Amino acid sequence: LPIVSFARIYALKHNIENTNTWERLLQLNEKGIILESSYNEIKHVYDFLMQMRLNTQSAAMDNNLEPGNSVSRSSLTNIETALLKNSLNQISDIQKKIIYDFMGGVNPS
Repeated sequence: LPIVSFARIYALKHNIENTNTWERLLQLNEKGIILESSYNEIKHVYDFLMQMRLNTQSAAMDNNLEPGNSVSRSSLTNIETALLKNSLNQISDIQKKIIYDFMGGVNPS
């Protein structure tokens, strides 16, 4: 959700009408609003998280359970755990950018 919100907020600010998160991120990059390196990192994090979500939902359905959006940390491999931690760090950076750009760097808490 933080990545979707990031793309949505900046798309609104920069008059990007596309509603697809990947397309919004691409257009933000093409307009120079986010750097190529940031675009690539955000896209990889988003792809990883969506794949993790899909895998969890698929496993739930295989076990006749209701698919959801929660991922059990105990079900993750060491590599997945490391990637998840890295992803969460990237999301923290995204949130800091939003605070800086929209609140003048003022922490809302």
